[in-house]
Amino acid sequence: MSVVSQDLERGRTAYERHLWEEAFTLLSSVDTASPLGAEDLDLLAKCAYFTGRSEVCVEVGRRSYVEQLRAGTPRGAAMCACQLSVVFLLRGDVALGGGWLARAQRLLEKEPECVELGHTLAAEAEALFWSGDLEGSLVRASRAAEIGSRFSDLDLATLGLHQVGRARCRLGGVAEGMRLLDEAMIVVLAGDLDPYYVCWVYCSSISLCRLVSEFRRATEWTAAYEQWVGAREDALMFSGTCRLHRSEIMRLRGAWPEAEREARLASEQLDGLDAMDAAEAMYDVGEIRRLVGDLHAAEEAYVQASRLGREPQAGMALLRMAQGRVDEAGAAIRRALAEPHRDRAARAALLPARVEIALAADRIEEARAAADELQAIASDDSPAVRAAAEYAQGLVRLTETNADGALASLRRAWQLW
Repeated sequence: MSVVSQDLERGRTAYERHLWEEAFTLLSSVDTASPLGAEDLDLLAKCAYFTGRSEVCVEVGRRSYVEQLRAGTPRGAAMCACQLSVVFLLRGDVALGGGWLARAQRLLEKEPECVELGHTLAAEAEALFWSGDLEGSLVRASRAAEIGSRFSDLDLATLGLHQVGRARCRLGGVAEGMRLLDEAMIVVLAGDLDPYYVCWVYCSSISLCRLVSEFRRATEWTAAYEQWVGAREDALMFSGTCRLHRSEIMRLRGAWPEAEREARLASEQLDGLDAMDAAEAMYDVGEIRRLVGDLHAAEEAYVQASRLGREPQAGMALLRMAQGRVDEAGAAIRRALAEPHRDRAARAALLPARVEIALAADRIEEARAAADELQAIASDDSPAVRAAAEYAQGLVRLTETNADGALASLRRAWQLW
């Protein structure tokens, strides 16, 4: 066996053992000596992605796509296009992501229903979810999960199940949606998925927990994710995301210096890999800086998060209030809530700030309306959202000189938290 053949086998073995830096080095060396075939190019692209080499991932992925076309395998080419679509979408390149997704769909137009179609539907469900079309995302995810089950593709079936649960959570069925997410996480924790889908489902699940304030699940899943990442220090895609979620839990527990350090490192590691998570990490930095009273640094972090694609509300509005610019703060939070795509979870994340800002502006009726809306949303939501609703009620009742009612609400908020 030649040295090149030996290195190729060693590279494949390293990939299977999740030694992605070693696999990347070996496969790259082989590719330089003799261009890799489509399947091995796919492995090299994934190694590049896992180790933070986003541009190399894209370049190699394109080559794999071309090789599949030359070999006359439209399904394989569609899968390459689908994976490139997700990489671009995560980087925040929506147009390029949409273009590659359209290529995948076109390649499968004349093909019978297949696993590759299911993966394309899952990619489409992801794009629709982040664009705010939750119903459309639910439809595609449901079909992807069904195809995955029918063809015994565990990666696809689990991803589709997760996407169905996530969409249902955002559409108001938090309890039902969380049950589906729990079911998908059982498969993830068993270690039966390709690492690409492990990262996808973990990160998406914990991000959703943050949105709907399911902090207990977020804590449990973050601990499990850290255990899975283990010694994979070379995998920046995984370690960066792990740092982001760890920083969120630290911030909630009041360990602000540690949380900020993790958030800044996460943003650096994820820059160019996952624009949404990199932006989320910088938003967390802004929250911590605001909480400790460093308003200038907080504003810088919120602005950077906004440039990366994360809306800076409600943090920026609360920052304006802390700066004494209460009218500006009120206008900002009202404008954010007026966006037509706001669902229950997104409104629940903004309403507590509206209560505080309205009270600071002596707009008692506005604060009461916001607190009542939050209470209605929280009736069947997570304990953290119910706690926020009770706290808002307590603030309003205190302003209304209803001391007994305020005390009862604040006690319930503490118990729920």
